[in-house]
Amino acid sequence: MLPQRMHSVWLFWDNDYKRRLNRFFINVEEPFRRSEIGFDTQDLTLDLIVQPDLTWSWRDEDEMQNHVREGFFTENLAMAARSECLSVVEEFSLASHPALSGWAEWTPHPDWDIPTISEEWASTPPTYWHRRSWAYGVSE
Repeated sequence: MLPQRMHSVWLFWDNDYKRRLNRFFINVEEPFRRSEIGFDTQDLTLDLIVQPDLTWSWRDEDEMQNHVREGFFTENLAMAARSECLSVVEEFSLASHPALSGWAEWTPHPDWDIPTISEEWASTPPTYWHRRSWAYGVSE
């Protein structure tokens, strides 16, 4: 997750003995916001799959357009999501995206514990994106 960006990068590895990078999954989402118990964001449906050789493909374009047709997302949000994807593609092609700076080789420290979810997760009010009305056409 990168501050003020509309995506996060998920890395997937082949499940073999060499732990080989399988793909980068670019999840398009609202920029993350700090909350009382962590972070808030909202998935924006459109995604990219980027292979280790940096070839890429869209994922869920039709679903994004359906969300616009049904009024869940504004056309402006759909255009911004697509623009974010194209920016990521450019950064990957220039090898300037932070995800390309060693994350494919990263492993967690073996002594780390698996994090737990806060007991307040279901009762803590969400932190809304300041562009919510622009993105979803809702009045504040």
